[in-house]
Parts: sequence; structure tokens; C-alpha cells
Amino acid sequence: MNIEDFEGTTIIEDEILLENRIRSVRNGEFGAFSLFHETPYPWLSIHINGNMAYIHYVHKPNYAGFQPTEMTPKECKSNVFFLQITGIVADGFEMANEVLVSLDDAVIVAKEFFNHKNRPIFIKWVEL
Repeated sequence: MNIEDFEGTTIIEDEILLENRIRSVRNGEFGAFSLFHETPYPWLSIHINGNMAYIHYVHKPNYAGFQPTEMTPKECKSNVFFLQITGIVADGFEMANEVLVSLDDAVIVAKEFFNHKNRPIFIKWVEL
């Protein structure tokens, strides 16, 4: 699987290496990842701020995709700021807590996507 992050694009062939990368590649408290297999679609993006994560799944071009719902961690603030892969603050975005998950849940979703390529079933999704 291909993974793009603050350090560039690399190929990950093992879910343990995937988890290690998601948990370690940071710009301060922030992480940003785009995961895809042989083709650009489907792709999964994971944006991290501390122990909070925003996940976005898109399975085809020109489609808004899916985001999590009803999985907000208890300690989550009402709104959380995230960086894009560029690492530039001006490119960042803020998301409401109702679409966020924990970092641990994001890792589970990444591993599921690594193994199955389809929309992960661990997450309850809302279509955009």
C-alpha cells in the first residue's frame, strides 16, 4: 500500500510498519496521511492532532465520500484543528467533534483498509 505523509510517499508492505508510521510521523502534535493501493481510488485520509483523528474515505473520483459519526472520544474538544499533508498551517482545517475518532480507532481503520481496500467496517460512517 502507498502512504503519503509529511515525509513524502512510500510503500508499506506490513501492517505493523503502517501502524508505526501512523503513530510516529509528526509535525509537532499533528499527523496527516493519505493511504491508497495500486490506484488512486479508493483512498483513506487520516489527520491527527494529539490523540484525536479525522478520517475521510473516498472510493471514486468526483465523490464527496464518507466520514465517521457517533464515535467521538469522551475527552475530545468541541472543535479540533488538523493539518493537511503539506504541513502548512494555512492549509489546515477544523472539524467538529462529532466526526472525530481516537488515534487508536484510526490505526484500526488504517489496518483494515490495508488488508481489504474497501470502506472499513470498524467505523460507523456518514455519507457526505
